[in-house]
Amino acid sequence: LVVVPQPEIYAQATTLGDRLGRIALYMIGGLVVFYLGFFAWLYRRARRMALELGEPLTRINALVRGIGAGDYEQAFTPVGVDELDATAAGVVTMGKRLGEHDKELQAIHEDMRLTKDEALSAAKAKSEFLARMSHEIRTPMNGVLGMTDLLLETDLDPTQKEYGAIIRSSAHNLLQVINDILDFSRIDAGRMVL
Repeated sequence: LVVVPQPEIYAQATTLGDRLGRIALYMIGGLVVFYLGFFAWLYRRARRMALELGEPLTRINALVRGIGAGDYEQAFTPVGVDELDATAAGVVTMGKRLGEHDKELQAIHEDMRLTKDEALSAAKAKSEFLARMSHEIRTPMNGVLGMTDLLLETDLDPTQKEYGAIIRSSAHNLLQVINDILDFSRIDAGRMVL
């Protein structure tokens, strides 16, 4: 049986425990320093990427605003990020196509305005023509009616009176059509009095 003092038995274990405790502290300190450095590097990298992406996005936003303001011919300088360059190129192409469509719409609008003016002018000319012609036809028609009435007051045989009555009836019907045309011309010119 060997008797050894207790501190000697645990001396190596205590020394080893102290060394492992210091190593653990060094490892924890190293991990803290590593993660602080790693997070600082990530933060700087994220800021740099945000700036690298933010500036092109701001330029693309300026392109869109310019197109929205009516300046359809926009230019964009590539930034080196393929996706953003493709987006910017698409926006520039869209602006050019919108400009072309806008010019076409303006031309169509101008053609429609000219066509409308021509149609209004033709309608006015038609109304004036109808009014003049109706007036000019109405005067001799009144003469026909007057002479027919005078003729019917003379001595006529029954067949002649029948023919005269047909002439008077037809002349009255024709005069009514002429008066309707005159009324239509007045309505079209806005001079109809109710």
